[in-house]
Amino acid sequence: MAADVHENVFSEEQLFTPDIVPEDEEGSRLVVASPAPPKSTARSVLRAGSGAPTAAEPAVSAASRRKRASDRAKKILFLLESKYDVLSQVCQEYEDWKEATSTADFDLLWCDTAIPADRFMKLKTFQKMNHFVGMSSITRKNNLGRNLLRLRKQFPKEYRFFPDTWILPTDMSDFKQQFTNVKKQTFIIKPDNGCQGKGIFLIRDVEKVPVDFSSTFVAQRYISKPLLLDGYKFDLRLYVLVSGCDPL
Repeated sequence: MAADVHENVFSEEQLFTPDIVPEDEEGSRLVVASPAPPKSTARSVLRAGSGAPTAAEPAVSAASRRKRASDRAKKILFLLESKYDVLSQVCQEYEDWKEATSTADFDLLWCDTAIPADRFMKLKTFQKMNHFVGMSSITRKNNLGRNLLRLRKQFPKEYRFFPDTWILPTDMSDFKQQFTNVKKQTFIIKPDNGCQGKGIFLIRDVEKVPVDFSSTFVAQRYISKPLLLDGYKFDLRLYVLVSGCDPL
């Protein structure tokens, strides 16, 4: 909210404040004295007849700014950095919601991509977004796989629900040793930052293991007989609303 603006507002009473001298005093007569107005006020009065702005206009301007700030306080400003039209459609259905015109002045931010740490640091207390600090530890496949392996090492019984996992190229030597058995096994390879099944493939030959030190992949032992629904593989996803992460 914009700060209140203090103005020296001109008042006509300054010109008509009487200074009366009593009649019983020697040489007395009624005298009406006008204190000299401030310089800025005097200039405004002199220019009033020429169409120049009068001193009353700054008060109107200040009141207008306060009204705009008051209207802004009643609105929820949303900032969308997304390619999905449905987000804009949903936000515009609310009468008290308005799209932000500045990337810094907003109440709610929705972003499709990762948020840099410095942007988190600039957030104000009232601003909300659809990300939280450190969420890439579970949203990136390589980080998720690495953290799951650490938890399995500490709690082997509780974390045996996911298949054997290797982070490539870090675990390349150990992963290639899985192909020494006589019976060929199937492994699934996934890019660390992919989605919607893009870039995923199966291999049974060690020669087809991707060797690209500029990219990270996650390799897992392929489950040959997974649980199916009507003969189809499926995903079970749980969506949870995280209302706060302080403390995380």
